[in-house]
Amino acid sequence: MNQAQKEKLLQINRNLIEEAKAVAGTKFDTRVIGSPTFVKIQQLHKWWGKVKSFGHQLGTAAKPWKEMFSSEPERNTLTFVEIVHGTLEAIQHELENDHLETITQLVKAETFADLLDQADNLFENGYHLAAGVIGRAVLEEHLRTTCNTLGCNPSKGRSTINDFNQALYAIEHYSKIKMKQIDMLASIGNNAAHNNSDLESTDVKKMLDDLPAVIDSTCV
Repeated sequence: MNQAQKEKLLQINRNLIEEAKAVAGTKFDTRVIGSPTFVKIQQLHKWWGKVKSFGHQLGTAAKPWKEMFSSEPERNTLTFVEIVHGTLEAIQHELENDHLETITQLVKAETFADLLDQADNLFENGYHLAAGVIGRAVLEEHLRTTCNTLGCNPSKGRSTINDFNQALYAIEHYSKIKMKQIDMLASIGNNAAHNNSDLESTDVKKMLDDLPAVIDSTCV
């Protein structure tokens, strides 16, 4: 997450916290014994729609609060507003202290591991082309997100693995040896994607074996 993204999310978060206070300010009692305190339903749902959108913008970083973002207010109670308000303040704290970066990295690592497990399973069952394509996709997404985090995205509209690799090497994120290794793995993935007759299953095996270490050594 670059600084511009962080500031954008923080501003949205702050606005939602202020709006939560405004929604809470519409509270009213029904004067029925045992009944909860309510808030105006239209204002609640207008605010709640924005909160849901914010959860979507957080992406994988919203995982710790997944249950809250996927819920819906059963009734327009003040208690619901206060719970969400507290969660938004917690998210603000995590954003301000860059803790969401760690959460996002962990989720991505978990996702990559799952995909590579699928690739290994395909390879073991004789589908080495499909395994190579998945490996290539994992490598490309890793390089793309690393470029985005470091603010070195290629200027081309439809960047390739090679473009991301060159961009990261240009800012000295890793050595020329590492750049060449990634280039070799990308070549194997491209051969799998294009069903190149020169591709050997042993090439795909090497790619799948090397990818976890490459991702681990080049992540930020």
